[in-house]
Amino acid sequence: MNAEVPLRRDFHQDQEWEPIFTQREYLNAFFYHGSHGALAAVRSGKWKLHLNPGLTLYDVENDPGERTQVNSGQAINKLRGMVIRFQREMIEQNRTNNENENE
Repeated sequence: MNAEVPLRRDFHQDQEWEPIFTQREYLNAFFYHGSHGALAAVRSGKWKLHLNPGLTLYDVENDPGERTQVNSGQAINKLRGMVIRFQREMIEQNRTNNENENE
């Protein structure tokens, strides 16, 4: 049931990332968390970027088993930017929630 409910969040594009990815790309990206809750990967379109132990990029359309690492600096930069933006968003959301709880 919850999968049918769209995720609604404010989006304020940082000037730093504006030329790298669009609002639509960011909001349609999927962020994967590992077993301990840490951010583990991000997928946008055909690209999936694993974050640990290093940045590894896969073209999951052509390689759904993620066996062959791809070297695309542009795709890595885009997905890395989304990860940084997502982490900032989570920090800000946590800060806002904590402030609301303390009121």
